[in-house]
Amino acid sequence: MQTLVLVVSLSLFAALTPRAMGQATYESTTHNGKPAVVVVGGDDGIEHPEQGTNVTWTADREWILDGLVFVNEGQTLTIEPGTVIRGKSGQGVEASAIVVARGGTINASGTAQKPIIFTAEKDDLSTVDDLPANARGLWGGMIIMGRAPLNTTPNVLNVEGITLNEIRNQYGGTDENDSSGTLRYVSIRHGGTVLDKGNEINGLTLAGVGRGTTIEYVEVFNNQDDGIEFFGGTVDAKYLISAFTTDDSFDFDQGYRGRGQFWLAVQNSVYADHAAEHDGGESDFGGEDSKPYASPTLFNMTYVGSGLDGAGSTALHIRDNFAGSYYNSIIASFPSGAVYIEDVPGNDSGDSRARFERGDLAISNNLFYEIGGTFVAGTGSSFGGLVANDGTFAESLAKALETDNSIVSLSPLKDLSRDSYGVISNLDPRATRDALSSERIPVPSAFFENVSYMGAVGPEDNWAESWSFLGRGGEQFPGLDLME
Repeated sequence: MQTLVLVVSLSLFAALTPRAMGQATYESTTHNGKPAVVVVGGDDGIEHPEQGTNVTWTADREWILDGLVFVNEGQTLTIEPGTVIRGKSGQGVEASAIVVARGGTINASGTAQKPIIFTAEKDDLSTVDDLPANARGLWGGMIIMGRAPLNTTPNVLNVEGITLNEIRNQYGGTDENDSSGTLRYVSIRHGGTVLDKGNEINGLTLAGVGRGTTIEYVEVFNNQDDGIEFFGGTVDAKYLISAFTTDDSFDFDQGYRGRGQFWLAVQNSVYADHAAEHDGGESDFGGEDSKPYASPTLFNMTYVGSGLDGAGSTALHIRDNFAGSYYNSIIASFPSGAVYIEDVPGNDSGDSRARFERGDLAISNNLFYEIGGTFVAGTGSSFGGLVANDGTFAESLAKALETDNSIVSLSPLKDLSRDSYGVISNLDPRATRDALSSERIPVPSAFFENVSYMGAVGPEDNWAESWSFLGRGGEQFPGLDLME
């Protein structure tokens, strides 16, 4: 996402308000011949006339969001495995989305056999050819707000655009271990509706979310804006998929300091930006030099770009004092270079070059395959082609990457095929060749799994295949038969 100021990058719900006063309304209906319930959010969040503030959405019917539905502080929304939640179409004030406020809890714990699906009202899940390949922006998305730290001043911010002058508009705080619940085996599809010109909702927004929250096996598919965006917070996340979004696959802002492992990004060949846009501080909220610095630790990423002739940009776009670490990862098929680290002459306190030169920002023991870009004169190696910077720092960055990483001539993925138009025709993200034999950085803590391969998916079992739309429904797209 292009972060101009917070008013733009977090204008999540321009002029949105809940549709009802008081309690939410739950209206029984049918959808495509199946039992369904239309949920209209109210000032009292999801409070149910019979269940009270601890509400369960069951798998024996579908649940249709009509407008903005809040899970308020003190409320718990439990969603059974296999449940389908749909968002009504609409833009601006008519947009549908689910929002977990600070102190609210969502327990959406699906299984590989019964994932929980958030999708558009018009998505017929019984067939694979009802929506076109560009079916994005058909509803809103999911936003979770917590009490974990930001690096902004003030340390609690309002989510701009929600026309509610109250505490459930806020995110951030001081509790690094804050819990907003669980997302497990959750697929979020076809979201990112337009709120106003140039402003869409991310598939999943995690704003000030703490490490007491469990985020694993979560997919965002075909979103109109970013796939998953972290605004500060300390939440850890494993087994993430961000596929065919029109902006960034994974976006960090405001001092995110979590840990991540096994993230898979697959970009659209026509509409895409960065696989990873990583910003540190915000100029309007304490400055780019705000502390604590953004410093996530990331292992075993696989980022697949839009192809050498695709519309995407640099894989890693790093700026505003972002630090952190990328280890044991695979970056493949990007048209405009693999790494850009912001270098603003005379502004060591605002760019990320100083973080890299001091060792706070590490990009080490990764594999690069099929990367376009301009080769940097004077580097003496092909690593200059990985760098999207220019000038003297570009040369030193290329040499540093050469010391700590590898370029491979054969794909480290079992299959990455494209048709004559550059569209992915087959993808098997399992590790092979150099991804199995290259030297790896040891994992630093028990959160991380110690595996014998690089990238997000091992050489045998494909964790992304059985439950995700990327793995199970790729045949919906003409010429696209992913992971089959």
